Amino acid sequence: MAHVQQRIPWQTPSSKQSRWSGCHIPSSCPKWHGAVKRQVLKYGFAIIFKVHQASYIKTMKKIPITLFCALMLVFHKPHAMDNTQRKNTVILAGLLTNTFAIANRQHLKACETQWDFGYTAGTDNKLYSDTLRLGFMRCEMDTSNLLPWGIEFSVLPTGLVSVWNTSAGSYGASLYELGFVPIGQFGKAIGPVFVDASFGLGPDLISRTSIGHQRKSTVLQFTDEMGVGISDLKKRLRLSLTYRHISNIDIKLPNNGTNFVGLGLSYRFHN
Repeated sequence: MAHVQQRIPWQTPSSKQSRWSGCHIPSSCPKWHGAVKRQVLKYGFAIIFKVHQASYIKTMKKIPITLFCALMLVFHKPHAMDNTQRKNTVILAGLLTNTFAIANRQHLKACETQWDFGYTAGTDNKLYSDTLRLGFMRCEMDTSNLLPWGIEFSVLPTGLVSVWNTSAGSYGASLYELGFVPIGQFGKAIGPVFVDASFGLGPDLISRTSIGHQRKSTVLQFTDEMGVGISDLKKRLRLSLTYRHISNIDIKLPNNGTNFVGLGLSYRFHN
């Protein structure tokens, strides 16, 4: 009677043994493990995607257009030479703050005339700025049903005039800047002081398109800023630390962005 060789279920045929480098038990073969993992990941992700595809599309449709554009700006790599996470953060923060203000504009109270004068000294490598800021209006929002922990929100339209100076580079030693930035300010009273975080973006004009080592191509620029401040409870005297990014959002190349980090002091005249 012919002898029939019984093969163990997990044992691979001899033609396959060379493929697995002589491994008879697949679970002991590194290559087999790799192949299985790849298949599991491939079909696993495919199943998950199919199951959640409908809900994913519905969720995407609910995202506001402004927020979607903001996220696109964060993940997009513009041609500005200073493409940093800090710059992306200030752009996103400004867009989201504007979105919050516009979406809840029905909660804004009547705006009051309120003069605010300030000075900020900024620096970006070997480029320096002296900036005068003028606020003329304060629009407070009723945030009792919008923000937690008693956080306040105000819109502060702000104009600025700045002089830039540098002793490095061959593109000129100075220029002048004129800008308008609607500022959205979140704040809360903590003990004897009022602490705030402010975000804004707006159009900008510069007197020339090059300074120091930077070339900007257009006199039309856009300024994005974010900062933190501390003031007395009456919000009269305020000390602030501000980051400001200025570029032309790739209207024309080259687009050498400028990033000023500045320390500022301002005084508000109440009615």
